[in-house]
Amino acid sequence: MTRLLALAVTLFLALPAAAQDKLRLGYPAGMNGQIVTILEKANLAAARGQEVEYTFFQNGPPMMEAFAAGQLDVAVTSLMPLATFAARLPGQAVIVSGLGHSSYALLVKAASPVAKLADLKGKRIAVSFGSDSHLDLLASLAEAGLDPKTDVELLNIQPAELPVALEKDHADAIVIRQPQVLRLQQSQGARLIKSWPHTYVVLARAAYLEKHPDAIRSLTGALADSVAYIRARPEQAAEWFGEKLRVDAATVRQVSAENPLIASPHYYQLGVTPDLRAVTARWMTEAHKWGLIKSPVDAGRLFLP
Repeated sequence: MTRLLALAVTLFLALPAAAQDKLRLGYPAGMNGQIVTILEKANLAAARGQEVEYTFFQNGPPMMEAFAAGQLDVAVTSLMPLATFAARLPGQAVIVSGLGHSSYALLVKAASPVAKLADLKGKRIAVSFGSDSHLDLLASLAEAGLDPKTDVELLNIQPAELPVALEKDHADAIVIRQPQVLRLQQSQGARLIKSWPHTYVVLARAAYLEKHPDAIRSLTGALADSVAYIRARPEQAAEWFGEKLRVDAATVRQVSAENPLIASPHYYQLGVTPDLRAVTARWMTEAHKWGLIKSPVDAGRLFLP
């Protein structure tokens, strides 16, 4: 019996780290969940011998709360949720990879006289406060010569209610993410005034990364496999993700073309790039400057040395 136990322990220790422990991965609704959805549906992590427990969240804040509580090891998110987390719990999350980007945009009705951001003076703009789009809107209004506090009226509207706010004239403009941007352009003739990239990142809990670096490397490889799958089988990938978002596959394919990881055959770089470091550093500075986080965040601590 002792020999058998010793053999079992020896075999367990010989397994790759990815095979020894189930990795708990959270991802949200929205285009930032596309690559993870295909990872799950096509069993690509399992093909690398990695067991992953996937949790899908309708909204980002509950996912980040689960991440903070230690209920997730890895989360796919964007820069504003990361900034909020890092300001509250510094040193507990590490960016292990970028996942490209989609976009969000400021839209107005087809008949609106607004043609540029400066034309929004005195207008009502609906946006979800504390989101990535909120920060980019504040910075862009200032760049256009408008004071976000006095020159416009900002309305805090939840993402699902933004289309109605524009349709019912509760707001003169809205800032909303893809694929809703495309859907409103097609269904209501909404006009796009300005768009911004919606940057996606893969976060690992620092404590988990320290104990399981091989599992994170395996996951990054599996995510690259997912990107390759989307490129090779775009129809199947769009059908799977469309079912998840309740969006038609054609819309998914059109919006997916915004992500350079998927759209460009020459762009295939997962992991951490100098551009990602620079974008993240700028974001943390702006988030504190505009009061969306109370404490400054050292962007250097969000990456491995």
